Amino acid sequence: MKKSPCRSPIFGCHRGAALLIMMLLLFVAAMTVILRGLGGGNLKEQEAAATSEALAKVKDSVIAFAVMYADNYPAGAGVGHLMCPDTDAPAFDATGIPLAPYGVANSPCGPNAIGRLPHYVTLPSGKPFPLSDHGSGVDRQFWYAVADRALANPAGGLSNIFNSATPGTLSLDGQGDIVAVIIAPGPPFGGQNRPGTSPAAYLEAGNALGPAFVTGWPANPQNFNDRVLAVKRSELLLPMTARVVEEMKKHLDAYHVAGGAYPADQAAFAGAFAAAPPWLAANQWLQATVTTYTPLSGNSVTLAFAGCGITYTLTFGSATIGRSQTHC
Repeated sequence: MKKSPCRSPIFGCHRGAALLIMMLLLFVAAMTVILRGLGGGNLKEQEAAATSEALAKVKDSVIAFAVMYADNYPAGAGVGHLMCPDTDAPAFDATGIPLAPYGVANSPCGPNAIGRLPHYVTLPSGKPFPLSDHGSGVDRQFWYAVADRALANPAGGLSNIFNSATPGTLSLDGQGDIVAVIIAPGPPFGGQNRPGTSPAAYLEAGNALGPAFVTGWPANPQNFNDRVLAVKRSELLLPMTARVVEEMKKHLDAYHVAGGAYPADQAAFAGAFAAAPPWLAANQWLQATVTTYTPLSGNSVTLAFAGCGITYTLTFGSATIGRSQTHC
């Protein structure tokens, strides 16, 4: 008997139907892989965006800590100084309790100080100054390096005189005058044994050593995933000099009240701060090489600082401090 021809308007013959179904299955499988890849890409983009946002917030906090240092530590190193890194290993017992102090600055610290960014700093008032614990749940906390002269509590005989003329001694991609860097490490590469205290287990291409940091590794890009953000000295200068001028005005006004006028010249200016906090003199803010004092009259003077192009104008009886420009 003659076999009936395949008459299915959709699949045709059974063999053709099986082939088409197989092709459909392969198409669905391929689309699943593609969609998963796109989803993974979106997750990576979201993670990168969250990391960038967290780095920016930390940078603002680091600058705020430096500018507010004299307020939080009246007997300390003075405006512009920064905390040491955290160099303890993130080790925990079976219940999740830290086995060592963790997430706090290890002070004092020596040259080329580098370690994890502290989660917070406990101020003399007992209040915490929050920084960040971003990435701590996956052992990818931010790392942090600070220029020697900007350290609030240095070890090894380092000087911590810091004023507007003090250069930052760190660099990023060859650009210098940087006072601190904040680094977000990526997942570990082969040979990076974590957790631990070695920066090399988290950072690549010389970022584990400093003071010259990089945002990429052209010679070996597949083995580099650090995200690096710098705190430039120029970004500290405006708030730092503004805070110094605020402190100076209090004592210059007291001098005016006692003598009827502001100091007559640079020499008299330097002698007007007997009751000032020690950090002003200790960081050489009263020296002519750092602060230029210019009397306009007995009731009005200007202050200018080395390394910064702003001229501040003080007027007795006015709480307003004039400023010649918006940035150094």
